[in-house]
Amino acid sequence: MRPSPLYGGVTYVGSSLSFDNCRIYRDAEIEPAALILENDSTIENVTFYGFSVQDVGSRSPLPNLVNIGRGAIGQLVLNSLDSNNIDGPVSAGGFWSVGSVSGPDALATGWEFPDAVMANGVPYISASTGLPSIKVGGVVEPYPQP
Repeated sequence: MRPSPLYGGVTYVGSSLSFDNCRIYRDAEIEPAALILENDSTIENVTFYGFSVQDVGSRSPLPNLVNIGRGAIGQLVLNSLDSNNIDGPVSAGGFWSVGSVSGPDALATGWEFPDAVMANGVPYISASTGLPSIKVGGVVEPYPQP
């Protein structure tokens, strides 16, 4: 999803966007993203329920799942996501545009997340320590490994 160049600088505002069992088939060195936010567009909730990138011919993984140029996401929810073939969750510097990250697959992606954007009770890998962590009452704690 991306604002159409046909409409110039149109700003989009939405309350919810869900990706349900979506797959990108990538057969070249093109670097698509599941979502590209530009023109100060905002979406309150972006949720992934079954998403993957099938790489059938390129040599490198996608740089990120979501590319935020000029825009914002209130909550990024990772319920079911195959992070193979995707280097990270958002474009460089994009976390300043994300209110919070939640969902049971945050830890399973293997991606690092800034502590400040993580919702309480969600296991994840902390960008500050590189270790599995969880926020409890707004405080970051080590996440116990089974």
